[in-house]
Amino acid sequence: MSRGPLFGTGVALLVLVAGCGQVATAGPASTPVSQAAVTVKVIPDPATIGTFVAPEVAVKVGETVRWDFQDLNPHTVSSAGFSSEPLTKGKSYSHTFTKPGTYMYHCAIHPEMLGTVTVS
Repeated sequence: MSRGPLFGTGVALLVLVAGCGQVATAGPASTPVSQAAVTVKVIPDPATIGTFVAPEVAVKVGETVRWDFQDLNPHTVSSAGFSSEPLTKGKSYSHTFTKPGTYMYHCAIHPEMLGTVTVS
């Protein structure tokens, strides 16, 4: 059975592609991202421009709160100690709280959007 001249080319191409895959995965291991203790959703609200779902949350010192943006309109998470850039659907912002206290936050674009993080 003759395999023809293209058989060798196909094998060489397969080896080349397999070798490229190994090169792409080489490198240092990624650093794990800490998981959020609490997630706040930022969603559209027909009555207003948007809203924080679970606007009042409690975490312990060292824990992270993540805000998941699910609105096409841009929103921020802004406080005296932290602030996000304007973000839209599919984006998220996280902040790890290192000191106890009550942190009031709002959307800088829509100041009527309010929330509180209590850290113990």
